[in-house]
Amino acid sequence: QAHQRIARAPSNLADREHEVAAAKSDIEPLIFEYYGVTATERILIKDTVDLFIPSSTPGTLYGEIPTLQDSSPEEREAYANQLCQSINTWGRGKGQILSARGCIAENLGLSLLVLTKGKTKTNYTEAAAPDQVAAAIAGIEKAIAIKGEKLAYARGFTLFEPDRAYVLKPLSRHHWTRTAALNDADAMLAERLKPETYRA
Repeated sequence: QAHQRIARAPSNLADREHEVAAAKSDIEPLIFEYYGVTATERILIKDTVDLFIPSSTPGTLYGEIPTLQDSSPEEREAYANQLCQSINTWGRGKGQILSARGCIAENLGLSLLVLTKGKTKTNYTEAAAPDQVAAAIAGIEKAIAIKGEKLAYARGFTLFEPDRAYVLKPLSRHHWTRTAALNDADAMLAERLKPETYRA
């Protein structure tokens, strides 16, 4: 059906591109299924094709680099959902469900993601909260000062507390892909499994 759709596509370029894109969306799941591509692998492929390749091969010398652009609320929501889904799946059976909300400080170019545990999952929400972000930065700075490290190295730093975690991230898009969510979920679980993980 997909190749028939392309063959019947109108000669008008815009309409034809629409038909080709629709056919591509029909074909891709069949290709993934044929080659046994898992759901996680599909995430990596999509982010690579849609974001990472265009960023590494810009069309012009002064063209925009997508990974360095600010993330959208929809991208941050997709990241948060993927992060919580991954951790909830790996920690299934412990009776606690992770949920996330975002505190955005656009003037600082930062977001504070607050992860909380509960009996039921709540939908992701975000709001402008510069005071909360500033307080979190102060807490993170205090935590890492013990090791003599600078705050500049703490972008993407996670501060664990008994009932929640704070994740400080820059707003740029490459920090908010679903691929980043998979990597961050793995790193967070690995950190929590360490016997001497720092607690605030």
